Amino acid sequence: MNMTRHERGRQSDDGFTLFEWYVPIDENTHRCFMTFIADCGSEAQVQKFREDFKLKWKPLAVDGFLMQDAMARESIHNFYKHDRAWLQECLVEDDVMIMEWRRLCSRNSRGVQRPSHVV
Repeated sequence: MNMTRHERGRQSDDGFTLFEWYVPIDENTHRCFMTFIADCGSEAQVQKFREDFKLKWKPLAVDGFLMQDAMARESIHNFYKHDRAWLQECLVEDDVMIMEWRRLCSRNSRGVQRPSHVV
């Protein structure tokens, strides 16, 4: 991944919010951080959130979808590291979020961070 990205910050129907960041380490490596938060007004709500996370959301969201999503992103790295790949890419209507993310990045980009820019 070539940029730091805040992927998600949306509240679920169960009252928690998931944040996910991809943080570049170098040109070919990144770290993925996932944070689940909930506004708990009592110790019972804290325990319920912990139980829901352990039994429901970790297996479904973290071990399931989010890890598969991260592996898919990593697997396309070799394809996109060559400039011509962008010309060979085939997107479909369901890829609207990818296209919108790219538009957002393009509008707000300050360039690509190179190893020589790291402090």
